[in-house]
Amino acid sequence: DTAALERMKRAHLAYGQTRMQLVTPQDQTELQMRKWTSALEEARGVAGIRNHAAVKCLHAHLAHYLSSDAGSQDNVVGAWVVDAICEMEARQGLSDGNEKS
Repeated sequence: DTAALERMKRAHLAYGQTRMQLVTPQDQTELQMRKWTSALEEARGVAGIRNHAAVKCLHAHLAHYLSSDAGSQDNVVGAWVVDAICEMEARQGLSDGNEKS
């Protein structure tokens, strides 16, 4: 699904930008000293993933989707996880109707 891939790309890029905004100048110095800057570059998305068309760490996608961070509503993988959990809860009679979707 091309639209889902485009939304995920936006979500990953927004996630990377938010992560970099949280890095203090002191942290940036430490990252450079340890040669870790490539691990946190803005192009890396949710869970540090490089390939924005791949899926990694469903819990990280879920956390991002449930956050109110920029791009979180574009995280379709997180939305799919919420939907799957709600479906499981509904089948088991556990849903309280307060899901985010």
